[in-house]
Amino acid sequence: MKKRIFKKYKNNFLLLYGLLFSILGVILNIYFDINDATESSRVGFYNNFFVNFIIAVFLIPPIEELIFRGLFYRIKFKWFLYFGSFLFILYSKNFYLLFILFLIVSIIEVKSITEKLRTVLLYFLVTLLFSLVHYKLSDFNSVSTIIPALVQFGVGLILIWVTINFGLKTSIVLHALYNFFFLSVAFLILQFNTKNISYHHEGYELTPEQVSIFNNDVSFEWNNGLPSAKNMTLEEFYSSICKENVLKFKDKSNKKYNIRIQEKSKKVNKIDCNTLQGLLQNASVTNDL
Repeated sequence: MKKRIFKKYKNNFLLLYGLLFSILGVILNIYFDINDATESSRVGFYNNFFVNFIIAVFLIPPIEELIFRGLFYRIKFKWFLYFGSFLFILYSKNFYLLFILFLIVSIIEVKSITEKLRTVLLYFLVTLLFSLVHYKLSDFNSVSTIIPALVQFGVGLILIWVTINFGLKTSIVLHALYNFFFLSVAFLILQFNTKNISYHHEGYELTPEQVSIFNNDVSFEWNNGLPSAKNMTLEEFYSSICKENVLKFKDKSNKKYNIRIQEKSKKVNKIDCNTLQGLLQNASVTNDL
């Protein structure tokens, strides 16, 4: 009975490969302890989390489905793919993706290969474009970005299968539910502390304790020559001490912390920007020190 139900759907290999890529990506995410909220150029999304949450759940799904899956619903929707993905590439400045877009347009417009091969190529090339357009080329110098992109590739294949068998409206709803689920998980990551680790440098110990992003009672003070703060980002904490020195931070997700610095050795100099930079370097939260 199950085999008969499954057989009535078209292109089931898309669902199979989509699930394989997605599950593999999730497993690797867990194994490498990857948090996409802080590991790539996409971190800017989390600066205005609630506004972007609404956009991602209600606005992005119909736009992306029309652009990246519309072709597989109606061939005339290819123009949404052409112009929509071109605008995506320009906006994100991912100009290397123009080559993939050129291949897609060539396969659609030049009838020099069989219909079956053309269709299969389009399934995978359009999905590849969909998964890569969310990241910058510079993001792919780390496994922490490659693996989330792998998940998106799998999801893209699944959404094509849904579009072919259930229609574009269904794929839009499923895309919205997917965004809602994973952004809810990201929201929980921003809310609750998962690790409490202390970092040491030149006789000092830095301890950031993550707190809810809803905590607005911000404070900063010096006590016996040592700084401490409540409900601050690490970047705000650094700026409170080193107003003249600019430092580039990896994490733009606006995580808030209660932060304290303790003196672990009496034979050290007063805390200064160099010492603080060393502590933050050991905490791996800055790019250039």
